[in-house]
Parts: sequence; structure tokens; C-alpha cells
Amino acid sequence: MNRTHSDIPGWLEYCCAGKVPVHPPQPTVILMRRLRPFRLAAAPLLAAAFLAIPSSAAQAQTHLYTFQNNLNDAFAGPALTGLGGTLSASGYTFGANQGLTLSGVFVTNTDYSIAINSRFDATNGYRKIVDFKDRASDNGYYNYSTATNLYPAPVGPAGAYANNTMAFTVLTRNEASKLFSVYVNGVLQFSYTDTPEYANFTVGTAHFFVDDFATGGEASAGFVDYLATYDRELSASEVGDLRPLRSVVPEPTTNALVAVGL
Repeated sequence: MNRTHSDIPGWLEYCCAGKVPVHPPQPTVILMRRLRPFRLAAAPLLAAAFLAIPSSAAQAQTHLYTFQNNLNDAFAGPALTGLGGTLSASGYTFGANQGLTLSGVFVTNTDYSIAINSRFDATNGYRKIVDFKDRASDNGYYNYSTATNLYPAPVGPAGAYANNTMAFTVLTRNEASKLFSVYVNGVLQFSYTDTPEYANFTVGTAHFFVDDFATGGEASAGFVDYLATYDRELSASEVGDLRPLRSVVPEPTTNALVAVGL
């Protein structure tokens, strides 16, 4: 196609990734000194209790897909439909135009946020990531030569995406202001006042990693292991706190907190 155009959370991020630093940040050490004495055996329970406290973004989550041998919603909502890719315990591997469809989740003219952890085999040119118009329009959210792009509107800085490299993308939309924002790995790529409504779902059906019927040829093979949707616009700070955790974390129980002396 021819186109012109917070002290503790910092430590816990390491925990979530399985990399606990030898020396946690100093504010964390101060907090632990203020707790009443407890045996070293209770330390793992303390970490687990903090990890079990959901952020406001996690609590706002309405649908969660972790692709562990199935396309089901962890919250028993509508399942994704695969278009020919391969499922495994680690995620969903797809060829070009073998992405995913999700119906019955999005509503026209509403706020939403979408979080996706994925990679493309090829990031040259246009590679469609999200289609908002039931594949009837070329408009949509793309990788454009490693940059983010809500076509035919703005393009973010180059380097957001790279071949065969996992990237955590978060899209947010506010119906009242029409503000559409894109974050990759927690970094804002651009915000755009979407008065033309390029990112407004037309029929409530979303398509991922598959091109529209209007043009075709703008898709890439790739892999996805996490997709979550929210029924509101997440703030920049909430997006910064998000991590693509592939499990539902329960709220901490009173007994668990008492057990570690909280």
C-alpha cells in the first residue's frame, strides 16, 4: 500500500520476574525494620502477601487471556477465536493473518484499555496489530517500520518494536475526550485526539495480528502470550505498573497478612 504520511513496587517487579536483587532498595529495608520481629521463615510469606495485593489496574481488568493451551478468558467471559495458529502451554504462535478475533467484549463509543504481550517476526513496513472496524477498513493500530501508528493518524518514534522481540503494548481510549494513547514497555509513544474515531470499535469485535480485507498483505507471523482488556481508560501511572503476569492473583486474606505480622 502506498501511504504518505513505588519504593516497594520497584523491588517487587524483580520478584515478579524471578530476579530478586541481592540488596533491595533502601526504602524497602527501612520498612522491614519497622515491622515487629519475625522469624526468617516468614519472609517468603511477606513477599507473597505484597505480591498478592492487586493494583487498581489489575482490579479493573475485565478479561484476561494467557494462552496456556487454550483461548479461554480467565474470568469466564467470551473466548478468543484463533485463525489458524498453534497453541501451547507457553502461548499462541501464528503465521501471517493467523491472528485472533474477540467478540462480545468491546462496545462502540466507550472507554477501554487493551494490554498485549507479543512479538512479530517482521517489523518492516506496516504490520497490523489491532483492527477496530471488523476488517472492513484500512484504519487501525499498526507497527510501522518499528514505530507505533494509529493509521492514518500519528506515528510514534522508531524503535518501539523489533523483529522477534517481545513487547508489552497498552492502548487506552477515553470516549469523552477522544484521547487515544499508546504505550510500549511502559513508555508513552504518542497520544492523539481521535475525533475521526479510527480507534472506536465499529461492531464490538476486535481482530488482532490480522490485516483487513480492504488492503491485505500487512500482517506478520509472530507470537502472543498475554492479552487483557479493561472497561476504562488506564492512567499513565497504572500502565507503568502493569506487568504481563500469566495468572490471576487473588486478594490477600486476613490470615495471610496476620501470619507475617502485618
